[in-house]
This record gives sequence, C-alpha cells and structure tokens, in this order.
Amino acid sequence: MITQARPNLPQLARELAAAGVDISRGLGAYGLDDESGVNVHTYGIGGIITDLPTAARAVLDAHVPAPPLTNFSDRLVIGERLRTTNATPAELWRATLAQRTGYRATLTLIAVDAGNGAVRTIEARVTAKRLTGNALLVGTPTVLSDQQDSGTSAWAITAAVSGADFVVTVTGAAGRNIDWLISGDVVSFTPGGR
Repeated sequence: MITQARPNLPQLARELAAAGVDISRGLGAYGLDDESGVNVHTYGIGGIITDLPTAARAVLDAHVPAPPLTNFSDRLVIGERLRTTNATPAELWRATLAQRTGYRATLTLIAVDAGNGAVRTIEARVTAKRLTGNALLVGTPTVLSDQQDSGTSAWAITAAVSGADFVVTVTGAAGRNIDWLISGDVVSFTPGGR
C-alpha cells in the first residue's frame, strides 16, 4: 500500500492493531525506486512481502507520524588497552566531543608491569564540555581512588583536551613494559538535542 510520507512503523502498527487490521506477521516499509512514495506492507508465510489488507487504507491515510525522538543524553562505555615501553606519554583513549554538550566520565585505570607484576589502579571522575569551539575541562579531574604497589608512583594518567577532543594519556617507566587498561562510562547531555 503506497503512501507519500514515511510512516512511524511502531506507531502505525499500534493504530492498525487498534483498527483490527491483521499485521500479526509484522509491518515493513520501503521507498519506491522513483522516490514517489513509500510502500507499506506486511509479511506472508516465509517472510514474503505481502500487501496490507484493504482495511488498512483508512488507517494509513489518517496516520500522522509522531516526530522522531530527540536524543538529549547518551552513554558511552569504554574499554581500551595499551602497552608502554618507556616513560614517554602515550595516548590511551580519545573522543571527539559534540558541540553544545556536557560530559561526565567515570574512569578506572589498571596498569600492570609485565615483568614484575607491579600494579597501580586509579579511579577518577572528569567533567568536560564543548560549546562551539574547542573542548574544555570543567574544574580539575577528581581522583576517587589511587592504589599502588611500591615503585609505581611515577606511572601517570592525564585527562586533557586537545582541539575538539577529550584525550587520556598514560606514562609508564623507562625500560619497563606496562600494560594499561582504561574502562568506564561517559555520560553526555545536549540540552538542545542532537
């Protein structure tokens, strides 16, 4: 059944069900090759595209698609690994921040010396934002926990911004193979939606 505008399929399915139209095998839609409309259909046995029953025409003609949801908030789960072999800072994780958005990251860093098994863990909370230009840190990153074996106090994690990006770098020790894991989540909020 052809319609001019792309329907909101979950909403249309509810409307068809309320009108008693059988769509028990699902509802689908695809744009016509000549871009003149959208074919809304159900499925037959074996998943074959099947025309909607004629009773669906009145429901389809009356259908006013709800506007798409605006995404105001998002959550990103991160987990990255890296090995350092010296005391030079190395980038462990980078993310480009969206404009007009605030971010709060809760990060856990675990570092293990591959040779002697020494361990250091740091848990930190970082807030950043990006208006229209470059990214900015909001306040100073807060260390919630810092547990370490002896000899690991020089190993470091740095949260910073670079251009539009939020960057986490780590610094190991000269002549040591240090394996790093960063994990955590980043919550963002865009008041105007994305």
